[in-house]
Amino acid sequence: MRLIYTDDNIGSRFEITDDCELIRSEKLLNDTYYKIVYNKGDRTQILVDNIPVELLNDQLLFLTPFQNLELKSEGSDIVLYKFNSDFYCIQQHDNEVSCIGFLFYGTSQVNIITITDDDKKSYQNLFDMFVEEFGNRDNIQGEMLTVLLKRLIINCTRIARKQLVNIVEVAPEFDIVRQFNLLVELNYKKMRKINDYAELLNKSPKTLANLFSKYSLKSPGKIIRSRILLEIKRFMLYSDKTDKEISFDLGFESPSNFSRFVKNETGVSPSVFRNGLSGY
Repeated sequence: MRLIYTDDNIGSRFEITDDCELIRSEKLLNDTYYKIVYNKGDRTQILVDNIPVELLNDQLLFLTPFQNLELKSEGSDIVLYKFNSDFYCIQQHDNEVSCIGFLFYGTSQVNIITITDDDKKSYQNLFDMFVEEFGNRDNIQGEMLTVLLKRLIINCTRIARKQLVNIVEVAPEFDIVRQFNLLVELNYKKMRKINDYAELLNKSPKTLANLFSKYSLKSPGKIIRSRILLEIKRFMLYSDKTDKEISFDLGFESPSNFSRFVKNETGVSPSVFRNGLSGY
């Protein structure tokens, strides 16, 4: 099954498919889509930016357009939701779904949630509603699909708040975490210091550090460095750029600063890191 909605006037596209052979053959590399991967079957192996990730039964994985997806396991029972920013822009509509920092742009790692037995029926019903709406060819189809997608994202965000945070009362504090993660995603190429982000959030660097430590999260500095290193990996894996070109693309003052950063973060030189990426 492959269901596709497009609006050529604004360039929007939304797609749902459970054809694993199609997903595997496409190797969703360097695309422009947000991706929600729902594993309805047994555990399956996928690669995200060439890093193995195991997805268990009734788990969902959330990826941004910056993250590359490859399905490895054969015979998987996967449903893939894909949409571009012209169909629904996560950043512009975060006030509607509040998913940035929980589902998308949360960290340099992937975010995975698990659907509970209590929620499984409602997710199946929502999937059926998607399928039904794709069969309607009228002038409000796009709007209806957007409503259903927002409902899916909101439901997933609620689960993520419980499973990834697990304390409802700390939502205001985790809004700061969400905002920090989004700011890093938007500014990591030009802002490397915690002080810069603390100023944007009207918080002191110490307050930020204490907040992340309180909930056993990566430190703010580590999050910034991890995001930069992740982009370095992507350049090395999916482009022909030299280390010098990568260093300037990512805002390093010089190739030597770039080399020093990679050595500090990985323990090896950029050339050794590049050659051994498959093992990282």
